[in-house]
Amino acid sequence: MWKVTRKPPVGEPLSRRDAVRMIARLGGFLARKRDGEPGMITLWRGLVRLADIAECYLLFGPPARDGPATRLTYT
Repeated sequence: MWKVTRKPPVGEPLSRRDAVRMIARLGGFLARKRDGEPGMITLWRGLVRLADIAECYLLFGPPARDGPATRLTYT
């Protein structure tokens, strides 16, 4: 059975803990009651996946229809 996670009300900023857990979920963190806090490897995997999602949005999302695609650059 699928469960909807808590979403903040519109206009209310996320807490730091919620933001970290959302990124960790992308990296494979399950966020069960007794799991504790996510580790660095899980956070790293989540950040890499978030960068991939952002790049795909730039390449294929609504901004791509308006003009040429822009690639993310890492410094």
